[in-house]
Amino acid sequence: MNKFPYQLIRTVFLNRPGYKAFIIALAIVAGLCGLFTPYYQRFFLESHQVTDLIKAAILMLISLMAYQLTMYFSQKEAVLAQKSLATQLYQHILHLSSFSKMSKATGELVSQYTTDIPSATMWLEQTLPYFLTTALPLIFTPIFLKITYGVNIGYSFFCIFILVILNLLMARRQSVYFYHFKKLAAERMTLVNEWIQNIKSLRTLGWIVPFEKNIFVKRVLETDNRVAMVTNGQTMNSFSSSITFWLNVLIIFYFMSSSIEGLKKEDILVLIWVVGVFLSRPLRQLPWLLTMFFDALTSIKRMNQILSIKNQDPVYPQNSPANTDYVLNIQNLNLDLQVGNQKKHLLNKINLSLKPSEIVALIGPVGSGKSLLLKSIIQETPFTADHFSAGPAVYLPQDPFIFSSCIHNNLTFTYNETYDAAKCMAALRLAHFDETQKTGSELLETLIGERGVNLSGGQKQRLHLARLFYNPKDLFLLDDPFSAVDIKTEQAIIESIQMLQTQRYAFLITTQRHSFLKYADRIIYLDQGSIVFDGTYPQFLEKSDQFNAK
Repeated sequence: MNKFPYQLIRTVFLNRPGYKAFIIALAIVAGLCGLFTPYYQRFFLESHQVTDLIKAAILMLISLMAYQLTMYFSQKEAVLAQKSLATQLYQHILHLSSFSKMSKATGELVSQYTTDIPSATMWLEQTLPYFLTTALPLIFTPIFLKITYGVNIGYSFFCIFILVILNLLMARRQSVYFYHFKKLAAERMTLVNEWIQNIKSLRTLGWIVPFEKNIFVKRVLETDNRVAMVTNGQTMNSFSSSITFWLNVLIIFYFMSSSIEGLKKEDILVLIWVVGVFLSRPLRQLPWLLTMFFDALTSIKRMNQILSIKNQDPVYPQNSPANTDYVLNIQNLNLDLQVGNQKKHLLNKINLSLKPSEIVALIGPVGSGKSLLLKSIIQETPFTADHFSAGPAVYLPQDPFIFSSCIHNNLTFTYNETYDAAKCMAALRLAHFDETQKTGSELLETLIGERGVNLSGGQKQRLHLARLFYNPKDLFLLDDPFSAVDIKTEQAIIESIQMLQTQRYAFLITTQRHSFLKYADRIIYLDQGSIVFDGTYPQFLEKSDQFNAK
């Protein structure tokens, strides 16, 4: 169960407390000056003194200026709060392992930025100034009527209480529509994101229509909710717009039925100004003030769900002395997954070590845990181990990450900053990506579509491999790097790996191609999460019949 989001609320309200206090002071000035405006108007109507009219005009001007400044500084603080919330969310998601956030779809995480962060800061941008400019007049007016005209303060506050309750009910209903609007939008965005990412596979398998149908169903639900939300909103607007008329009727009824005597025409004008003008904006704002409060609260709670996700870190002795003879040394690594009441063993008692300049092939049946072991080595899983030490490593996943930009940006992540063209071309040649007829500068400036849409599977894989060659580390973790290349390209990449091997780089490579095994110093066979063989290529050949039967 998620805790109440105190930290997020502190970020919204308590950062830069001096500015928040200044906003409150401005709102109080706006409310008091707005209320004293009719006070001097009344004196002017009685005495016809120009000074009273000037005082009323100055007070009204100060009230309007203070109100506008309240809105301005509230919006400014809201922008700064959005930046702070976005930073908190980004840093938290950035440090979550893929294992920890696997319950959250990408679309849901994106919707936090597009929907929830702006909604959460409505407490500053809208709710705080609206509350101050709404609540203060509603509090001050009954007191003003009591002091000036002797109006029963209980009667005034009773009317205001009824209005608040009615608006609260409508606002609560509207906030439910807002919540479903954000939830449905996030679900639709998740589906659209998956549709875009897997469009080629969906088209090949003929699943375009069924998948799009799911998106349309979500869109229909979203539209129906939006219609209900707009309808309820119009009802709220109609109600709040007619309130001032009924308040005027109630005030006139009160004075007609009360024993107050000597009520002059200037008093009636002041009362109408107070109820019909001074209170008109607060009464129009009241339903949306409450709606925005509930809406912001739901966004805060949704963000808190993400921030409450605990990172599932690996557990192993942190102060164990590292053996400098090995670039990777693992003893008794285990990885379990809790499925309901049962514990599923994914990796069992893994003992693995690699020395510099060593090439190790990791093979095994599909689903045996090869990719999971590589992810564990880069500490993306919550494994446990008696000992774990690994030097700096680079990792090639099965699904390479390519973004929409030119080739050199995809290599260096510099985004149009200066770069070493010769180093880029050397990395591309090592990955055997430079088979085109383009010159070096032409190749490096070649634009790549989103997710590498204009590249083949093999080109994506080799471009990602070139990234690793551009910035090599002691240990290369390559997850099936030959799966999308032909035999000729495979041989060229193997030669590059052997060249880097002479520079004391170590390689742990998963593969389904047994043609590569003869180039490996050792072969590790993984089956059902356990190492069942660790030896040389000749030793593996002696037992090949045993493994072929699996």
